[in-house]
Amino acid sequence: MRKITWGTALVALVLGGMSAPAAARDGVPHIVAGDEAGLGRGIGYAQAKDRLCELGMIFLGVRGELARHLGAGAAGENLASDVAARDLIDRGVVERIVAKAPPVGPSAKVRALVRGYVSGYNRYLVEGGTSECGGASWLVPIREIDIYRYMYQGGTDGLNRGLAGIVAATPPNRPDQPTATPAPPPERGSNAIATGPEATRGGGGLLLANPHVPWRGPASFWQARLTIPGTMDLDGVQMIGAPITATGYTRNTAWTGTVASTVTYSLFELKLVPGDPASYLVDGEPERMTERRVTVDVLGTPVTRSVWHTRYGPVLTSMSVNAWLGGQQRQDLPWTTERAYALADANAQTMRGPNAVAEFGTARTVEDIRRALRDHGGASTFNELAVDREGGILLAGYQGVPHVTDQHARTCNTELGHALWDSHRLPVLDGSRTRCALGTDKDSLVPGTFGNHRMPVRTAKDYLTNSNGSLWLSNRERPLTGLPRIFGDEGRAQTARSRMGLDLIRKRLDGGDGYGPAGFTVAGAWNLVLSNRSMTGELAAADTAAMCRSFPGGRARTSAGATVDVRRACAAVAAWDRRNDTTSRGALLFDRFWARVTKSGVNPWRTPFDPADPIGTPNTLDTADARIRTAFADAVAALDKEDIGPEAPLGEHQYVFHDNRRIPLHGGPDTAGVYNLLHTTKNPETGHPVVTDGTTFLMAVRFSGKRCPEVRTLLASGQSDRDAGQTRMFSGKRWLPGRLCDVDQARH
Repeated sequence: MRKITWGTALVALVLGGMSAPAAARDGVPHIVAGDEAGLGRGIGYAQAKDRLCELGMIFLGVRGELARHLGAGAAGENLASDVAARDLIDRGVVERIVAKAPPVGPSAKVRALVRGYVSGYNRYLVEGGTSECGGASWLVPIREIDIYRYMYQGGTDGLNRGLAGIVAATPPNRPDQPTATPAPPPERGSNAIATGPEATRGGGGLLLANPHVPWRGPASFWQARLTIPGTMDLDGVQMIGAPITATGYTRNTAWTGTVASTVTYSLFELKLVPGDPASYLVDGEPERMTERRVTVDVLGTPVTRSVWHTRYGPVLTSMSVNAWLGGQQRQDLPWTTERAYALADANAQTMRGPNAVAEFGTARTVEDIRRALRDHGGASTFNELAVDREGGILLAGYQGVPHVTDQHARTCNTELGHALWDSHRLPVLDGSRTRCALGTDKDSLVPGTFGNHRMPVRTAKDYLTNSNGSLWLSNRERPLTGLPRIFGDEGRAQTARSRMGLDLIRKRLDGGDGYGPAGFTVAGAWNLVLSNRSMTGELAAADTAAMCRSFPGGRARTSAGATVDVRRACAAVAAWDRRNDTTSRGALLFDRFWARVTKSGVNPWRTPFDPADPIGTPNTLDTADARIRTAFADAVAALDKEDIGPEAPLGEHQYVFHDNRRIPLHGGPDTAGVYNLLHTTKNPETGHPVVTDGTTFLMAVRFSGKRCPEVRTLLASGQSDRDAGQTRMFSGKRWLPGRLCDVDQARH
């Protein structure tokens, strides 16, 4: 086994470790150090060894140099990204935050981890790492500010959603800026279930973590065991490029995050000065926008664009918002001679997330985790779920949230604001009145945000859960009510995946899922997440099959006006097992059909939502709706065009390609309500599928009073592109044991 030592850090590349039920070489390093700086050095070095080219691209992006080395991009996406990054740099935003004391600026622990990470990454470059990416000239040493900028960008969801509209914004009396629109930000989600002694078989606490992040690139995961002897010993995953363990466990606690449904940004509608669309009125007085000219290098040619700022934030002409019950859609915000729109991100003035999460590795109880979140301002855009060895469980929603009460929204929303508040909980406040500015509490970390005393915090003896939906149903039997609506919907329809999670929990607590007696175990939790049931399939597949059989002569008309033979499709949907296993036949057709239904924006259900039955409603497919019938015909026609039979097993067309072999993958899309989420796209060069996001790190941890918890983990995406061992294990629904008390690793 290779060992790398320097200073106070030791990186032991642990390649052994027995899985249950099979052996695997998992490539997960064990980093031992005397302090946080030493841990950071080990993480930086080992991440660079596994993922150098991805990391180099990430740091190229935060420096605003993508277009310099790679060109503007096919759709101008590199140019747009660079304009936003350079504007951030030119204004010194992150530098000002880093210069401040915690909790606004980085804590001493975060500073040490970042300082060490930079040292370790740069050392790997010195040892010849640049040759791995074809000698790319853009692989250069990094600085601490690069890490901070990356972490800042990861915590500002509103700015990410508005990036395209920010860089495209220009007054109506000027020609449009020829900056193309980047793709919407990648989906990030997650499932998590924490069970206490009343729901865990045999007592104790159990955590199931099922985060959904990209498999490669920014925000993707990498795993390590981290040890400071006598102080900390944990196993978990970090997002590459940041030395903070996002999901993990120790001998005392286990934790994970889920992207919150809380809206962490707001819009302001600006009333413009007649004849001057670059000025706006506030209480009747004109105020000039600030035009910042940003110059970026595009393959050696300087290109200059303008970014416009107001007292509220940058002007934008569009942004990506969450669509009805899943997915994203573009919201246009045109800049006219009468009005414009500005974006206020509640996390734009702090770096609150890393400080809190960096404390979790030394927590002994869930109360320690709650205290870290409270004292450090929360986790930006994430809920945190945790359990401890005493059986305590926690769900905490400490985040940066715009201070918009329901009353404030009613009083200050514009006409567009009332519409978006009702549909998306997105406020669009009247920027022409100072009394419509964001409020502030006495305990707000920064002005314009809710204070800690407003944040949702829950403990329980049975269970707590979240699947990126409202915290209203974090415990079905004891709903959480009374929060400002910007935190999440109450009494409204939930996403299909949230409904599936609640149903899976109900059946596990009743023992009705076929995985043994009632109550949660590590094995039962593992089987739960990998059962691959499709919520939408269970609700709509039978109706879909009946609709299919109703097409005259077995032929349906597509949106292009053609007809397609659907007889085989009818049989495939009828016989489908309503799961997204690799062997499931009909799942591929149904998922593509339902994706079209969702994209159409139609409400597909005849039976409306009933708050008394949030799992079972809405239901009953509206098969008379022509848009739904057309969506089915289009899905069948698309498969025909690819020469794919409607009864083809899912794993034949949902896979990753590695070493000239296909690794079939189970799981399914968010809109279909598959708990084990998986989204793929097609590589246009190879024609093979590529996983964009979905189940990445699987972890089940149970504290039963023994010295070491019972643990299963699996990094489905793998540590690097060179090793697909854990991806193959994911394909076979196998796992790796916990590492903290693993005999083989201890011997190393």
